[in-house]
Amino acid sequence: MKPGKRLFTLFPLLLLIGVHSANAQNQGDTIQDIIEQWTAIENRFINRENITADVDAFYNAIQTFLNTNIYRMYRLAPFHLKEQWPPVVRNQPLNELPELSAAAGLALDFSQAVSHNEREEALRIAAAVSDNLIRSLKQYGKLDQFVKTAYYRLLTVFIVFLAVTAFIMWFLYTMLTRSLRKEAEGSEYSRTILLAQEQERGRIARELHDTVAQDLWRLLFRTDLISKSENTVERNRLCAEVYNSQNEIMIRVRDICDNLIPPDFQYSRLDGALYNLCHKFKQRTGIDCSLTIPGNLQLGFLNSDMQLQCFRIVQECLSNIEKHSQATSAPVVIRNNTKSGLLIIVSDNGKGFIPPGGDSGQKLKEQGHYGLRSIYERAASLNGTLTIDSEMGEGTTITLSIPAVTL
Repeated sequence: MKPGKRLFTLFPLLLLIGVHSANAQNQGDTIQDIIEQWTAIENRFINRENITADVDAFYNAIQTFLNTNIYRMYRLAPFHLKEQWPPVVRNQPLNELPELSAAAGLALDFSQAVSHNEREEALRIAAAVSDNLIRSLKQYGKLDQFVKTAYYRLLTVFIVFLAVTAFIMWFLYTMLTRSLRKEAEGSEYSRTILLAQEQERGRIARELHDTVAQDLWRLLFRTDLISKSENTVERNRLCAEVYNSQNEIMIRVRDICDNLIPPDFQYSRLDGALYNLCHKFKQRTGIDCSLTIPGNLQLGFLNSDMQLQCFRIVQECLSNIEKHSQATSAPVVIRNNTKSGLLIIVSDNGKGFIPPGGDSGQKLKEQGHYGLRSIYERAASLNGTLTIDSEMGEGTTITLSIPAVTL
């Protein structure tokens, strides 16, 4: 028989045998009780008392024992379990304890010898009964002890198996819960990305409508005036105005493209991209935007994607300054912090504002701070810390700290 099948056969069988062995005292007379009965019969025989009823009770006790659940378990044991028995019973038939059955038969012969007053024969038979009972007790005790030991061992294995199974189920449940949570977070993040895309499209549309579209309408109007003007001086003036308007439109379109197209950090560094950003911001808005960078700036721990996130954070800060701050100065400082990470500080001398009461994405969304929410999310993607220090009439300072050890 294969080991797997043997294991599945052994376990339930020995488990049942062990249970019944542990409770054998409640299942009727044991072999020890039967031996005590026979000892009492021998004493009554020696004292020449009537023993017929006692022998019948002795015989019935053996038959009762042979019909107990525990003994039936042994009889029903499959033949391959014979390999598992201890040596004392390995070569015995598994369907019975022969000495015990022989003792029952000899008890009837003993009763007949006593009834025929054959005392010597009765003594010989009594000795044979005692010998069979002692051998049965020895065999049964060894077998019972082996079965109980195997039962407790298998019970221990079963408990360990249940514990391991429970741990595996808990682990799988934890992983499933985590997977579902990540899936929900991914869905929320996807919705956030779609919302940000729609907002960016709306911003671009408004910017095109308020700048390029208006300039094109003015250019079209001036072009129509050129065709209607008969004065050479006026026509030349209109042509020069149209030429200047075209240059302004080209500059605006280029600025929009510059804001949309990210710098290529595979061939340049963050400091160079920020210099161009601050220079163009100053030209476009008239706000003094100075960039302070030390000569020994270390950016080796930032890959191109991380440098792009830093660039977008500074870009969003400057965009907010342009739209809301009414500032005249917006200095930007970038340097390594004491932990060899990166520190970016963007400040202004504008009108300031009351920072939102919390940096959670949901709170910022509810309060309409989509730009700040974007900054916080980008900082979190860098394992960085973002702080906002602002008061009404006192300007604003935004500090981004990125520890190199966490990247």
